[in-house]
Amino acid sequence: MNLQTHAQLIFDAGLQRVHSRKLLEQVLSLDGHSLKIKIDNEELSIDLSKFSKVKVLGFGKAAMQMAEGLSSILKTKISEGLVIVKHPSSITLPSEFAVLVGDHPIPNEGSVKAGRAVSEFAKNCQAGELVLGVISGGASALMELPADGLMLEDLIRTTQLLMNCGATIHEMNCVRKHLSKIKGGRLAKEIYPAACVNFILSDVVGDDLSVIASGPTVADNTTFSDAWIVLEKYSLISKTPVNVLNHLKLALDENPKPGDVKLSGTRNVLVGTNRQALVAAQKKAKDLGYNTLILTHELTGEASLVAHKLYNFSKEIEKNPKFTKPACILAGGETTVSIVGNGLGGRNLEMALAYVCCLKDHPKDSMEQIFLSASTDGQDGATDASGAFATIDILNASKKLKLAPEEFLEDNDSYHFFEKTGGLLKTGSTETNVCDLQILLIK
Repeated sequence: MNLQTHAQLIFDAGLQRVHSRKLLEQVLSLDGHSLKIKIDNEELSIDLSKFSKVKVLGFGKAAMQMAEGLSSILKTKISEGLVIVKHPSSITLPSEFAVLVGDHPIPNEGSVKAGRAVSEFAKNCQAGELVLGVISGGASALMELPADGLMLEDLIRTTQLLMNCGATIHEMNCVRKHLSKIKGGRLAKEIYPAACVNFILSDVVGDDLSVIASGPTVADNTTFSDAWIVLEKYSLISKTPVNVLNHLKLALDENPKPGDVKLSGTRNVLVGTNRQALVAAQKKAKDLGYNTLILTHELTGEASLVAHKLYNFSKEIEKNPKFTKPACILAGGETTVSIVGNGLGGRNLEMALAYVCCLKDHPKDSMEQIFLSASTDGQDGATDASGAFATIDILNASKKLKLAPEEFLEDNDSYHFFEKTGGLLKTGSTETNVCDLQILLIK
């Protein structure tokens, strides 16, 4: 097998470890009326017979698969369910479930319709009922309920500004939490006094539960002032809709903070992470004969700069006699891109393209290598690709086509570069979402 085949096999092994339905089936089991939860060394048990109704609420890119997994375990014990997804699915849930479609990464009217439905679902929950939530990344856009005085157009414009300026997901969601009626712990307040247990798939670096999906069921440590500071940091005040600025200035009602009594009946359980995917990828690489190293599961920074650092690291690995070849270097996390051009791409495509640029200086007598950067959810930015491969062959293909990779990078047009040179990785929907994986193989 060649390096590209190996890189894809390693990537696929990481994806399989965090497949959303399989994750739930691994950590949940039903013993009579008891729902058993086992996460690492922690075990919980919920006596379902104590509740008058068991309801399921799901939202995020992997919500459909997670709801399917939960339904297969609980079967007839679910009395009602609502799931918010990005695309219509071939999965058929029991008739007790309603399914609505929002949009991502920019919210649309469907997102607002979904947000209203989620809020109504929560408000109808009563004391003595149990809500089981299945939450994954992407829900910040998939379901949206603008705060009073705000319009969908205000949220669309603000989201676009934050996406294009290079803000981190923590910063983006700090702002988004303060423009919504259901984010930043507000959904949990609406579910109260019903009990609520949420199973969460992390798509943020550091696995901060208050950031994933903008933390609708988690107490919020950030404030309106923090949101304003984010806009100032990226010089967005003059570009942000006036309605948003006025809303942040007024700061009339802060999101619920730790210790809020209306969050006391909610428990949030992390079931899937980027680190789990990396460990599985590492095992596969070892099985294929590679000497492996996981650099980090918290990779951040400007994608193109990270690519340069990884390339420089590859040169150090090549020269290091203590690091046996073939070598596999793994990393995971979520980088950012500051948009200055008019092209099409995403953070993984941008990183791979920047890596191709680095290979222009790669010595001819160096070891063969391949670099893959790809999203675990199957979609990088607004493209239909997960990511891309960076190799000398890709660089040579660009030379034959008389394409200058640096020009594509300057225009943030990584997708079209790899579309022409053949480096795109297209997985389709992966049924999971735990940030990105970077795989560097040196032979």
